[in-house]
Amino acid sequence: MNQDEFESRYPEIASLLGDDWWSKADPHHQVYFSVVKDNWRGLDYYSRLINRTPADEIALEYENDLYSMRGFDSFFSELIGYVATERWLCDSPEVLDVKGTTGLPEYGCEDLDVEVACIRESREENRIRVHLAEELDCEYTPVIQKKYAYDNFASDGDSWAENERQVDEVIGEIGSISEEDLPVTVETDAFEVEVLKSGSDELGRIVQSGMVGITPDENNKIAGNIKQKAAKQRGERPLIVFIDMKIETVDSVAEVVEKVIGEPYGYGRCEDVEISSAIQNTNPEWEEYLTEIDAIPGGYNRTYPAIPPGDEGVFASEEVAGVVGVMVRFYHNEVAYVPNVYTGKVDAKSVFDRIGWGSSTRSLKPSDI
Repeated sequence: MNQDEFESRYPEIASLLGDDWWSKADPHHQVYFSVVKDNWRGLDYYSRLINRTPADEIALEYENDLYSMRGFDSFFSELIGYVATERWLCDSPEVLDVKGTTGLPEYGCEDLDVEVACIRESREENRIRVHLAEELDCEYTPVIQKKYAYDNFASDGDSWAENERQVDEVIGEIGSISEEDLPVTVETDAFEVEVLKSGSDELGRIVQSGMVGITPDENNKIAGNIKQKAAKQRGERPLIVFIDMKIETVDSVAEVVEKVIGEPYGYGRCEDVEISSAIQNTNPEWEEYLTEIDAIPGGYNRTYPAIPPGDEGVFASEEVAGVVGVMVRFYHNEVAYVPNVYTGKVDAKSVFDRIGWGSSTRSLKPSDI
């Protein structure tokens, strides 16, 4: 698919990106990549999301920045956040954070506000596939193997920059190629890339070498975003932080609970259990939930897990007391809600009860939009 075909079939996407976006777009920009790879399904998804939301109003905040991958990622997350707010929190949420305003949360409901955050991981390896698509005007099969030297979960500046350097290196090694050059194999410290002729039994893929140790949210992006977004509280109105989690190091409700409420130290004898005083001082109405998430001893098996002193999560901080909870959309498209059990500043329990999920999740995948 070329630029003209894209703009003819998806005018609603093209108009948001601007007249000269094609020449400015990052080579691994989500829309640009979908166009060069003929990813109709991905473009159809963006189209449905734009048509389902007040995208034109939301896009004003990103004027002249939607051609960048970071800008489009944030915009896309705000659209997802709008859909989640409309589906589970209120009908027709008001768009508050628009061009010309400062310090406002993204969306307003009758009795609470929603602020959106986006946590991203490096996806620099996609630039290799874009390079091949731009070089080869023929059918081919790429097999891209990432080695241990490549940080598959990079989410901070230094590790992301190193991934960029490693991808630049392998793209330089591939260089300019044509159909006559196939098959081609290029190997660096971080990658092994095979480009096979059409008709090979191999299917195109990106794979990771061996097993990789994973530390959930190693850079504490969840806590950092909640602290930053807490400043968007309007007066005494409750604030929910919606996080579009585009990282694969966090994929369960329990891992979010550890970051925001606290990390249970496991199981022990009753006489050995030491419980955080902050947890003990929470409102008794949270007892059932705290037992469910192993923050306090209890349960049918009379086990004794607990969050010990010093292992409380970010919600124990007074600076986020206006946040009633965090709603997280994982990379696998499930959505969870974790309440702020510590706060007495806003009524977190009534919001939690109204949502009614407990520790379960809800789906928000492309086919749901």
